[in-house]
Amino acid sequence: MIMRENADYESLSSICAKYFSEVISDFTNTAILLNASEVAMKRYRSELKVVGLSTIENIPQELRYPTDIDYRFNREELVEKYKEDIPKKIGNDYLIRSVSTIDAFLEDLYEYLLKKVFNPELSENEIKKKVRSAWSNNNMINFFLNEFQLTKPPKKRSTPDMAFGAYESWREIRHAYVHNKGKLGQKHITRLQELEPRLPEESHMSKSPVINGNRIQMNYYSILILRYWAYGFVTYLDYCLFYTLIIVPLIQLKTEKTLIEIKTKNKVLKGYIDSLDLDKEELVICKDEDEKEILNINDVRKVTIKN
Repeated sequence: MIMRENADYESLSSICAKYFSEVISDFTNTAILLNASEVAMKRYRSELKVVGLSTIENIPQELRYPTDIDYRFNREELVEKYKEDIPKKIGNDYLIRSVSTIDAFLEDLYEYLLKKVFNPELSENEIKKKVRSAWSNNNMINFFLNEFQLTKPPKKRSTPDMAFGAYESWREIRHAYVHNKGKLGQKHITRLQELEPRLPEESHMSKSPVINGNRIQMNYYSILILRYWAYGFVTYLDYCLFYTLIIVPLIQLKTEKTLIEIKTKNKVLKGYIDSLDLDKEELVICKDEDEKEILNINDVRKVTIKN
C-alpha cells in the first residue's frame, strides 16, 4: 500500500538539488575540455616549431606495456585530431556521463520513496532488490507514474509520462553509442519510434540534430540540446514532487476543517486552511479565530494532518 504522506518533500528536493549541481558540473567540465581542445588546435596550427607529439613518451618505463607502439603525431595530424576527433570524443563522453547522472538521480529518488511510502515497510534487502531491477520491465518509471502517481502541475505543458518518454529516448541513444559504436540499429530505431507517441512532435529524437542518418552526432549543438534537457528534467521532477506532495494535499484539505501542521523553510505552525490561491501562490492559515497567517506556497515543505 502506498502512503505518500510519509514522503518528505524537503528530503526529495535535496536529492534534486544535489543532482542539479551534478548536471551543471558535467556540462562545465565538458565546456572546459572543448575550450582546451580549441586552444590546442589553434596552437598546433600556428606554432610551426612543433614537430610532433607522442602519446606514451611521458609514461614511466615500468608502466609501459611490451607491445606499446610509440606513434608520434605530426603537427598537421594534431590539428585534425583537435578539430574533429577530440571534440567528438568529448561530446560522446558527455552523453554517457549526463544520462548516467540522470540514472543515478532517479535511483536515489526511487530508493528514498520505496523506504518511505510502502506500508508495511519493505526490508532493506527487498528495497535493494527493487532498485537493482529498476529498469527491468520499466519498474521504476511505472512506480513513479502509476503507484506513486506523480502529478502534472497545471502550469506545465509536459506530463510526467512525456518527461520519462524523453528520458527513455536519451537512454536509447546512450545505449546505441555504448553498444553499437554510435550507430542506430533497427532495434534502436524501433524503440525510439515506440516512444514518439508519448512526446510532442518537436521532441521526437528522430527529428533531432543528435541523429544524422543512422548515426549519433554529438557535436557542440547536440551537447547543448542534451544540456537543456538534463537541466529541465531535474527541475521538472522537483516541481512535480512539490506539486504531488504539497499542493495536491492542500487542495484536498482546502474544503475540510482539518487541523494540519505546516512546515515551511523557517518555521512550523498548526491551524486550518482559510484560503488557498494558486495563482497568487498564497496560503492563508487560520491559527485561531482571530489570528491568520499568510504563507507563500513555495515556502511550504511539508503538510501533515493532525488528529
